[in-house]
Amino acid sequence: MTLFNVATRNVQRSFKHYLLYFISLVGSIIIFYTFVWLRYEPTIVNLVQESLAAEILLTGGALVLVLFIAVFIMYSSHFFAHKRKNEMGLYLLLGLRKGQVGRMMLMENFVMGAMALLLGLAGGMLLSRVFVNILLAFVGMKVESSFSFSASAIVITVVAFLILVVITSFSGYRIVYRFSLLELFKAAGKKEKGPRSNVYLSMVGMSFLLFGYLILLLPLTPSVPWQGIPIPLLALVIILLLTMGTFLFIGSMIPTWLIWLRTKKSVFYRGTNLISISHLGFRLRTQINLMTMIVILIASTLTVVGFTSSLYLTIEKQASSFSPVSYQLSNSTEEIDRQVEQLLTEKVGKDGIKFQKRVEVVNVTATPDSKLPLPKGYSPNFTVIALTDYNTMLRLADKQEETIEKIVLQHSVPVLDSEELRSEEIDRISGQTFSVQLAEHLK
Repeated sequence: MTLFNVATRNVQRSFKHYLLYFISLVGSIIIFYTFVWLRYEPTIVNLVQESLAAEILLTGGALVLVLFIAVFIMYSSHFFAHKRKNEMGLYLLLGLRKGQVGRMMLMENFVMGAMALLLGLAGGMLLSRVFVNILLAFVGMKVESSFSFSASAIVITVVAFLILVVITSFSGYRIVYRFSLLELFKAAGKKEKGPRSNVYLSMVGMSFLLFGYLILLLPLTPSVPWQGIPIPLLALVIILLLTMGTFLFIGSMIPTWLIWLRTKKSVFYRGTNLISISHLGFRLRTQINLMTMIVILIASTLTVVGFTSSLYLTIEKQASSFSPVSYQLSNSTEEIDRQVEQLLTEKVGKDGIKFQKRVEVVNVTATPDSKLPLPKGYSPNFTVIALTDYNTMLRLADKQEETIEKIVLQHSVPVLDSEELRSEEIDRISGQTFSVQLAEHLK
């Protein structure tokens, strides 16, 4: 019997012990394939090209997903490999060489990974359409899409998970060489060295946690002190604060709390508290690492979701403000307007067209000594419309007219406080240089 046959039989015989890990691995592959497939699905490709919010959502979600899957698979594989130290020691005791035992463990991991990869790809192909519909509903897009699969997504998924399987397989392979036969048999009963209690560090950790979640949950308004910090840097600060805070709080506060519980005999000897408190202290080091990893993933997820939602709402509001109509034409002529109107009438009928308005616009330029701080790469040119044209469009859209003061305070629409511009006025105004002052609400 070859080592491969022994490895496959071990997988079959011990499959129930790996069932939870196997199901989680299959689910991770399904989700990863779906996110990769989204980048190649024609409907989503068009959506990403037209919507910045969709691109941010896909990119941010993919980064968090890759981080989560990589950490989860490597941690789970490391955990199960250490659980099998007794089995490795038994093989060595029966006369197998370390290289043979290591190769057998490597083959088992490859067999498990190959099975999960096949099932995950099949499930991803079947469920990808469901995830697309959920994504489109989330971003508020109503488009028709059909079932399809991408060879590029399959290749990327296979390569990514093969890399993870190779890394985890060699991690289990190294365990045989890192420990002696006696250490392998004593691994299950080895007591971990717990962290020391420290009230001051626990208070520092709690402060980090409170400040990190405060930054994460408060909206980015001009009143918050960190409003001017770039979003990527702010996200990194949040993750670092939550990670360090969790590690310090759990590593310093929980030991202090456990020591205090042991001094309270009425609590320590009640029911099963004696066993549960002692077991928690025995495995505290492992729990700290696990909980810190969970907090990192949760913080990353909340950070991406929060910033993505904020960006999406901001972009949606700006789009509605900059283009409050169904369609608009630039540099159009009356003949072009007539052709467009005829085309729309054929598609939606006359009742489907609520209003049409032809508006003249002018271009103005801010002076170099302007008080308006222009970001790098922005042009000092502005397109303005007459206030009467702006209010006419509001009336046609069944909205209330606005004054210059209200527009300046609530919108970013450049207007001129004058009557409707005539052609000679446009020629006179165009090309002139205007001194632009920053509005009070933007300072």
